Amino acid sequence: MGHYLGHVLRLGVVIAIVLLVVSCTTTQPKRAVPNMSNDIAAYNPADYGYAYGYFKGRAVRGDPVAEDNLGHIYEDGRGVPPDDTQAVYWFTKAANNGNSDAMLSLGVAALYGKGMPKDNTLACQWFSKAKAANNPYASDFYLRYC
Repeated sequence: MGHYLGHVLRLGVVIAIVLLVVSCTTTQPKRAVPNMSNDIAAYNPADYGYAYGYFKGRAVRGDPVAEDNLGHIYEDGRGVPPDDTQAVYWFTKAANNGNSDAMLSLGVAALYGKGMPKDNTLACQWFSKAKAANNPYASDFYLRYC
């Protein structure tokens, strides 16, 4: 029995050492790269700088999802000073690249005069375009304001 107990204790020590080494050498999980389905995860306040850099890099290459998200970053002032003009600039790029969320955002910006002159006709045009692009909220906006 004493011989068996010695083996068990040695095995326990070996397992403890292996677990310690593994826990010390395991790399931290990489931050998830934002994509179309998880871009909103980059809106974590601790990651505003990361989100801005990531979206800006994709937006300048013409990615409409990143352009739309960059517009929201400027609109909301997430890690940058709020800037409705920059928001409209990025929403316009995204909308012209087919992003229906950006089309809706441009309609709201025109409706309230945020980053552009207030213009109900233009707002309704953007709501109509967003509706035609199958934005799930555009019909409600169009029915309410146009």
